[in-house]
Amino acid sequence: ETPCEVSTSVAGIPPSSFSLFPNPFREMVSISVEDGSQVLSVQLFNTSGQLVFEQKNPSLPLDLRHLMSGLYFLSVETSTGTIQRKLIKN
Repeated sequence: ETPCEVSTSVAGIPPSSFSLFPNPFREMVSISVEDGSQVLSVQLFNTSGQLVFEQKNPSLPLDLRHLMSGLYFLSVETSTGTIQRKLIKN
């Protein structure tokens, strides 16, 4: 088997200027980027790497109540870079 590595790095955005809450979540997730950049798109992947949610110019907070409980990987594209974080649904 080949190990799978997931980056939670932030390209071009200081970690202190990005927040994702609540995490873990039940229904809604808020994304805040405090450096004035705009959220352009959001993608959510399951642990198998399958895209389970995608939204361009998303309305926030994100309504993710349709997802099953578990671990997900969130990718947020902003006007200044891309942010990747782990997200847990209860």
